[in-house]
Amino acid sequence: MFCPDRVPGECGVHPAVPTPHLVVGEGRTSSVALSPDGTLLLSGGARRLLRDPRTGRVLRALPAEDCLSQAVMFSPDGLLAAANCSGVPDTIRVWDVATGEMVGRHVYSRYQFQFSLNRTGHLLSVSEGTVSTVPARGDAAPVVLARGEAAEVAPDGRTVVVVQGRKLHLHNAATGARHG
Repeated sequence: MFCPDRVPGECGVHPAVPTPHLVVGEGRTSSVALSPDGTLLLSGGARRLLRDPRTGRVLRALPAEDCLSQAVMFSPDGLLAAANCSGVPDTIRVWDVATGEMVGRHVYSRYQFQFSLNRTGHLLSVSEGTVSTVPARGDAAPVVLARGEAAEVAPDGRTVVVVQGRKLHLHNAATGARHG
């Protein structure tokens, strides 16, 4: 049944909204991500904390004491977590979720607000019109792939779709070369 306005009584019974659960954060919290399977919650800010989303209990702190994170995320398989870190220098850091070990630290000339961990184990970022990529693990310098305002990696990991001047462009994920 299609219910465009969700007017009570016109479209049947609405599901009950669960009672909110208050979690008291440690320090300054500014971002949050839920793992793909829903079993972990990652909060960012002055500290990066892995929590049980049902109870709010802290399971592990991800080390990066010298930075403030305004964005956090999980990889599609849930094995890695990443956060942008303001500091000197600005970085994106990557951790192994199972161990809490930092497995990647990537330096950027400007603070990264838009980034993602893709299915191929790469970190993709967009900053001030530049799309770059780097293997998530390690400390290699990011490789500029293209100019653009937004980007996403295809599921096979071979192609990057870049929004550039309101148009979509396909690029080779390894070299940045534009397709056709």
